[in-house]
Amino acid sequence: MVSLQDNMEINKENLIIYEKNNLVVIYNKVLGKHFIVSEEVYNFFKNASEEKITFEEFIDCFQDEEDRKYIKQVIYCLTQMGVFTSKRKGSLEKKVNFMGENIHFCITKRCNLKCKHCCASCDINRSDTLSTEQIKNITDIIEPLNPKTVVLTGGEPLIRDDFSEIVNYMKEKIKNICLVLSTNGTLIDDKNIDLIVEKFDRVEISLDGIDEETCSATRGKGIFGRVINSVKCLQKKGFYNIGLSMVFGDKNMNLSKQFRELNKSLNTRALERYFVPEGRGKENVLEYCSVNTNLPISIPKMLHKLYYDEGKRSKKISSCSCSAFKSQIYIDDDGSIYPCPSLIKEKYKIGSIFERETVLNIKDKNLDKIDAYKRFQGLYPFNFEKCSKCDVNIFCWNCPAVLDIAKEDEEDFKRWCSMMKPVLNGIVWDEGVI
Repeated sequence: MVSLQDNMEINKENLIIYEKNNLVVIYNKVLGKHFIVSEEVYNFFKNASEEKITFEEFIDCFQDEEDRKYIKQVIYCLTQMGVFTSKRKGSLEKKVNFMGENIHFCITKRCNLKCKHCCASCDINRSDTLSTEQIKNITDIIEPLNPKTVVLTGGEPLIRDDFSEIVNYMKEKIKNICLVLSTNGTLIDDKNIDLIVEKFDRVEISLDGIDEETCSATRGKGIFGRVINSVKCLQKKGFYNIGLSMVFGDKNMNLSKQFRELNKSLNTRALERYFVPEGRGKENVLEYCSVNTNLPISIPKMLHKLYYDEGKRSKKISSCSCSAFKSQIYIDDDGSIYPCPSLIKEKYKIGSIFERETVLNIKDKNLDKIDAYKRFQGLYPFNFEKCSKCDVNIFCWNCPAVLDIAKEDEEDFKRWCSMMKPVLNGIVWDEGVI
């Protein structure tokens, strides 16, 4: 909480501040948060900071009760994103999360389906790299990291014969974790449903369609009905924390509204993901995208539709808030550790879960000892030379993994910039409808 007796002092060390069209964007690079205010209001705070007056004195400068109420709200928002320096530890700045707080753990690359967009090219003929004992060993290793959430993913986790043994061991070993199952939903049956209901806190099921026709185009015939049946079986057991996901390219994003309506009717959460042309997705890019590209071009098209075609003109937009190297890690099916599931590349490999030094670096957040972190820093748009001077860069590349793809291809980079920048200039700087 803010103490009204504290002096107002803006801590610019971790801030990026853009000013244009009588507006100011304030962005915290560490927390990945932004706030947009009018230039007039920002100047009030800037002057108060330079004069080092207290919050109480600053609020008292405003006579109108509505103005005072608004200023208090702005102070709260700016405090939450660490704008002000505080001598009192933890009173004004929100603490940064720790690496390993959220862990995605791929326990297999085997899968009973062969989806056209699978970025890992999973299929039934892949083999498991990690044994039951190795997975238990990994559980022992990550337990001291005190993870809050562990997501068991694949491939298809339920395809492993030792699935129940793994889950029971993990829940017993790591106390008070939120355990999440990421599954295609087709293997949920009478043999494992009670285990899922009892041990998991959330289930996320890939559906990729609004009906049999649209789902089968990606995942195969009959899958839609099997997934819906699994959802209903879980709900009959009293389990309702279920999310259904669908991958969108610009060719099928017209189904977004119907997908949300389907989830509403099923009492599930809609998880909308963007199509990334990797793995088998690279082979089938033209089934999801109107052009042959390595980029998720559905993102700028969705932005345009949301903010202009639907006439919302809202400034509620996400900025670069990546949790890689901050609050999450991804453990691959061979024990390799990466900063997130979207950056499974050798140059961003942190190390192996079986390496003591790697685990200690994660636990203590010794980022200066992690070579992959130094390379990852170049994926932040404010550090990337071509984008560093752009005043919408923090909104354009809100996922560093997308920038990693774009920087490898000049044509893709130009395409992305030409699609995103006009839309963002309208959203952020009120530069008219496109």
